[in-house]
Amino acid sequence: MRTDMPDVMTKQIMVTPLQHGVADLGFAIDTPRTEEITLFASSMLKLSGWALHNKKSVDIVVRHQHGEYAFKCNRVRPDVSKKRDMDADALCGFLIPITFSGGFDVGFIVENKVAWGARVDVFPAAKILLGKSGHLFLDNDNNNSVAQFIGQTLISDECLSLWQAYFSALNQCVDNRQAKRVFMLAPAKELVLPHYYPHPKADITPVEQFLVHFQRAGIMYPREALSQAGDATYSKQDTHWTDYGAGIAVDHMLCKLGLSLKEPFPFAFRIVKDTGDLGVKLPTPTDQALMKADFSPALQHLVFDNRLKSRGLIQVFQNPEASLAHSVVVFGDSFAYNMIPYLANAFAKVVYVLSGASIDDEIVAHEQPDLVICEITTRFLVQAPESNYSVSHDCKRKILTLSALERANYLHTLQTSNQKHAFYIQKTIADLDVPALPSLGG
Repeated sequence: MRTDMPDVMTKQIMVTPLQHGVADLGFAIDTPRTEEITLFASSMLKLSGWALHNKKSVDIVVRHQHGEYAFKCNRVRPDVSKKRDMDADALCGFLIPITFSGGFDVGFIVENKVAWGARVDVFPAAKILLGKSGHLFLDNDNNNSVAQFIGQTLISDECLSLWQAYFSALNQCVDNRQAKRVFMLAPAKELVLPHYYPHPKADITPVEQFLVHFQRAGIMYPREALSQAGDATYSKQDTHWTDYGAGIAVDHMLCKLGLSLKEPFPFAFRIVKDTGDLGVKLPTPTDQALMKADFSPALQHLVFDNRLKSRGLIQVFQNPEASLAHSVVVFGDSFAYNMIPYLANAFAKVVYVLSGASIDDEIVAHEQPDLVICEITTRFLVQAPESNYSVSHDCKRKILTLSALERANYLHTLQTSNQKHAFYIQKTIADLDVPALPSLGG
């Protein structure tokens, strides 16, 4: 079984015949065909087939965005000459390496003119996999989700060693502050609802590897709780758990910690239409009705937000009326988005860093929290979180993608916001060439 992650790319090929209008021109394109193919980055497509006009071979023309190139037939095809006519030219086959990217047209020179016979389009492969009962799943992603599920892609020995180093660093980080810690493994939808997935699950996947290898690390894996809660835990058209599913996961975690709440679902739910991160990728995007939580009561406790999208996001919630007086720091990925309102409603203080479970030791040292929660979804197990991580690196990368005007406005807004949170303002801009702020609370 493959445990590495080779540099491959998946492409969707579509071959469309064209009306050339030339009598007695016969041809066939054997490769490529209309299909999805996987190539190594160093590989190339091969255009092969045959072409005859009045029993004679003809030259082939390939036209693409960089120009037109002519090729002579270079393969003997006795199968074609026998089938078409014994007098037909046997040297009518061609095999042409395609050394450029993108689509192209295939033509044939007949009486000094090009008769265009076919169009070959090359697209990035679809990022969605059609499951049963309208469920969509992730496909052709950088983490090889399908290959993980069927056991073809596993965690490499090198990656397992990096994970071991990660847990050692995590334990040292929390032990130095006398804090508790939780590692939450958020299951992909196909692991919770496998009966909707179009492939059978292998006995050994990265999840089983991880849980066995780190069984003493206290991994919280709420797959069974989510599965028992039913289909409402995941959207048909999204990779993530729903607001309801996030609540199930948080309740599972708090119960394991002995911090169960009297009301684990404190938010009102309503039915909304949503396309999801997979539904939007359909040729004709469609939406789905699902239960959406009204998180506004928890969001009222948001006291700092650096407003960066995805990696680099830092949010701080303070809730003086929380039922649990603990302070919490969360290092998570996008599955933590809808966990945070439940946590912000339950705990006195919550700091959320969207880091993919990478630990920023400076933040833990600053907060001295009672609890550190690290969360990551299963498809990311094949790559361990960063060591010696600082969220400032992600912040810099995000800020530098802004235009000069957007960047100036963003930095002005950030630096003129409540200086009570100067620590997190400084964490956001630390790697940029801007003046530092005085060290205050926050």
